[in-house]
Amino acid sequence: MENKKLIVMLVALGILLIVLGFFLGLYLQPNNKNQAVKGQAVSSLSLKTISSITAYGKVENINGREITISNLGDNMAVPMSGSANIYTFVASSKKGVAPARQNVLLSDIKVGDSVNIALKLTSTGQLQGQSLVVLP
Repeated sequence: MENKKLIVMLVALGILLIVLGFFLGLYLQPNNKNQAVKGQAVSSLSLKTISSITAYGKVENINGREITISNLGDNMAVPMSGSANIYTFVASSKKGVAPARQNVLLSDIKVGDSVNIALKLTSTGQLQGQSLVVLP
């Protein structure tokens, strides 16, 4: 009699584990619809018709060609393209004349500078800086 109870309990436990595993599998499986939407977004944003996406922030760190910016508590590290154009604005000494755009080097950018970075989404889904403007 003891063996029968033990067998029944083991079978019930086995069935319970199978049911639990089934529901955990359904709950934890990746959502393929979200992956498809993300893939479509990457494909769309990497088209040549999308010239850029703009990021704004203060420079927090510069590490080689990677610039980390922050704005309103969010940080973003941006790898800059080797051919990225980098500009700043120089005030005119003449009254009423708008500031002129001037090319600068990546090494001219300092921590604390406010910048706009034109980003491009590459075909691999990575953001890359295409141009940078140091704001006055």
